[in-house]
Amino acid sequence: MNHPKHEEWVPYLFGETSWTSNRELNAHLRSCPECREEIEGWKSSLGRLNAWKLPPVRTAGEMFQPMLKWGVAAALVLGLGIGMGRLTVPKADAAAVRAAIEPVMRQEVARLMRDELAKAASQRAEDNEAIYAAMDKLDAQRIADLLSLKKELDTVAVNTDAGLRHTEQELVQLAGYTQPASASSLPEK
Repeated sequence: MNHPKHEEWVPYLFGETSWTSNRELNAHLRSCPECREEIEGWKSSLGRLNAWKLPPVRTAGEMFQPMLKWGVAAALVLGLGIGMGRLTVPKADAAAVRAAIEPVMRQEVARLMRDELAKAASQRAEDNEAIYAAMDKLDAQRIADLLSLKKELDTVAVNTDAGLRHTEQELVQLAGYTQPASASSLPEK
């Protein structure tokens, strides 16, 4: 059975065929279950694709809008808290509280600074150890590579020397070679 080509079915699916072509394709579909099944699958896929809706794309403003709202709310709450605190604490009490808290805060800041400096020094020492270990490893690898290269060069030198001696012997033999007398100059027996 001659089945229409796929290129003939595409206009049919989109309703873009001529009246005669549409009639012929419909007649083929009535007589061919294989094509009918394939075309129904295509129509189903087109229906699902047509029903599919893309999700709305959020703009940069929409993405940052919730964070901006929370930021504004936090700033308002913080401002109200500071304002209420200043209004409820008498000025004399504020100076006393500040005088009591300041030495403790200075000590805490100094302790935190010492801790951070100690951490940084420790990290620097660890980094230096790692660098030295890596350099030692590279030196060992370089030495191994140089020894391997020396061994290969020694092998090349020995082989070259042997080849030159062999060539020298062949040249000496060639230099001492005399051409045998020709058959016409040999005495007859």
